Amino acid sequence: MYFCGICGAVIQGDDEYMIFPLDFLFSGRQRYRYGECVNCGCVQFLDTYEELDKLYNNNKYSSFRIDHHLTYGKQSSLERYLMRKRFEYVYFQKSKVIGWALNKIKPGVKPTVMPFEEQWDFRKKILDVGCGAGTFICQLRKIGFEHVSGIDPFISFDTVYPNGISVEKKRITDLDEQYDIVYSHDVFEHVDDPAESLTAMRKCLKPGGVCIMVFPGVNAMYKRYKKDSYVIQAPQHYFLHSYRSLEIVAAKAGLKVASMKCEGNYLWYLKSELLVQETAFGETDSSDELEANFAQKELTKLKRIAQEDTQTNTGDGYSVLLVPTR
Repeated sequence: MYFCGICGAVIQGDDEYMIFPLDFLFSGRQRYRYGECVNCGCVQFLDTYEELDKLYNNNKYSSFRIDHHLTYGKQSSLERYLMRKRFEYVYFQKSKVIGWALNKIKPGVKPTVMPFEEQWDFRKKILDVGCGAGTFICQLRKIGFEHVSGIDPFISFDTVYPNGISVEKKRITDLDEQYDIVYSHDVFEHVDDPAESLTAMRKCLKPGGVCIMVFPGVNAMYKRYKKDSYVIQAPQHYFLHSYRSLEIVAAKAGLKVASMKCEGNYLWYLKSELLVQETAFGETDSSDELEANFAQKELTKLKRIAQEDTQTNTGDGYSVLLVPTR
């Protein structure tokens, strides 16, 4: 008998709620046991995997590699000012004179993912949890953010880049500093104790601070594909949350969901279809390489479905804003 790691309910043992997804990234053929909680909707890993460190081998994940041009040189006060003005124009449509002129001279590039843009302020102290080599925080530094740092337990050693950015080999539970924003991207699904992780993130917040997390969950695409849904990624994804299960685990940590965006992802749909067919693909395959497996009619259909997921806020790509309840 299995119990839900989020709400404690018994996980049903029938075919509707017990699934066996294929490990397509590591062993290539092995299947693992996952269960869907009928009470809270969380899909969770039910087997044991003893070689966790091997899952996060630096050669397998692009997040452990960085473009070194992002790490070069500290900026002067004037450079930071100009970068901020350009960023304000590109991202917020502010600084329409100086920012526009700077962007005309050299177009600015938005960082990878910055949801809930109203929260991002150059004066805020920001921590990136599970930052890998530190690409995102180096992007933030490059556009004018000063107080940014990152941690990741799976990097080989602590690093301080020439631009002053530090990335430490630590877990969130190791920290006693406080921040205005505690951010994580594609991390929460890998955590084997979500309540412990969120509790530690909550403790790291300054008064008025927020947690911003981006991660895959279970929504429209999962319901369509179940065991073949790309978001499962057995065995490295431990918990894939529904809105209900996220509410439950957040409450345990003294947090609540203030806002949540659920976006559809076209490439995830392509990969899910390939998993149905048990067709091999690489984790870093480009969209062109993935699309080569399909007829144009099917591509058009999947793109439309992903767009509809975003429009109806039922996609499996979550962006979540968490705030303290106390």
